[in-house]
Amino acid sequence: NERYELGLEEDDSDCAVIYPLYKKLGLKKMIDMLDGVFAFIIIEGENISVGRDPIGVRPLFWSLEDGKIGFCSEAKGLTERMRMRPFPPGSYWKSSWRNSTPKSFFKIDEWKDISPNPFLSLMRDYEIKKAIVDTFTQAVKKRMLSDRPIGCLLSGGLDSSLVASILQREMKGKLNTYSIGFKGSPDLEAAKKVADHIGSNHHEVILKWKEIEEKLPEIIMKLETYDTTTIRASIGMYFVSKYIRENTDDVVIFSGEGADELCQGYLYFHRQPSDTMGHLESMRLMNNLYMYDVLRADRTTAAHGLEVRVPFLDKQFMKLIVSLPYNKVCPQKQTEKYLIRSAFAKSGLLPDEILWRKKEAFSDGVSSQ
Repeated sequence: NERYELGLEEDDSDCAVIYPLYKKLGLKKMIDMLDGVFAFIIIEGENISVGRDPIGVRPLFWSLEDGKIGFCSEAKGLTERMRMRPFPPGSYWKSSWRNSTPKSFFKIDEWKDISPNPFLSLMRDYEIKKAIVDTFTQAVKKRMLSDRPIGCLLSGGLDSSLVASILQREMKGKLNTYSIGFKGSPDLEAAKKVADHIGSNHHEVILKWKEIEEKLPEIIMKLETYDTTTIRASIGMYFVSKYIRENTDDVVIFSGEGADELCQGYLYFHRQPSDTMGHLESMRLMNNLYMYDVLRADRTTAAHGLEVRVPFLDKQFMKLIVSLPYNKVCPQKQTEKYLIRSAFAKSGLLPDEILWRKKEAFSDGVSSQ
């Protein structure tokens, strides 16, 4: 509705709002209004404006050396002679700042200072949990705006299961959910339980070693990284995306990336020396997501013409979690992401065995051993 109030022209593309906003409001105000993932380059004569979304879900690389400027969505698109680097997430750049660094418009840890509710530390637990449920539900719902069919990756873990359950509840028809693994893998079993519970139209994709061996070089080329953990975790996502492209009409694909980093879901968070140290580690992971998990999510889906959407990285949801007292977010009762689990405990969205399922890495969960 805001686009019509601003007098922006209609267009079928969700990307088409960027340039009219830029013309009407200017670069900085336009960026502040964007609520999603993006990477853009606006060229007007000799003037260039560039920006990338807060977490860096959408890829963007640049080089600025000896008066020559290059931008590309893939690192391999820039020549070897130019010093290539990732364009920093949450930043923008204008050609008038020649030979200067991009300006930051976003630092996640600073959001706690501009919380929508300055009294979050005084809120009771039930009020915090209600805020989490309401804000995350809205984060999923706003991403359902799409002209293309919607599907959801479903590993059977907490994060993707919550996303899938809310999607199915809000959709008019049946949601397509997709899981992948070797035959007999725990993820396939857990995902089936979730799909049965929410009533989705569920698809299982079985991994085969021969296919992995054949496609591994291509996967690495698409990822543009040699990080072994990222490569290993990308294999399943690459093949499930390939299945979706070849066997369905779904194009917009929801996923659960970002929850473990934002909400301290990794098992090693149990060993944090203090709540403050746990928070600092969470922020470190969030600021590096563009090199790992969201790189994997974007590249493996985009390789097959799909668009990934990640509601856990919604601006308002991130803002809420970061604004909470640190001791509310850290693991409690020997359970990681306890706050998120307990917030949805009475919602009926998931079976208890899934809601309280112990964290399992995606690349481990798809295995049969």
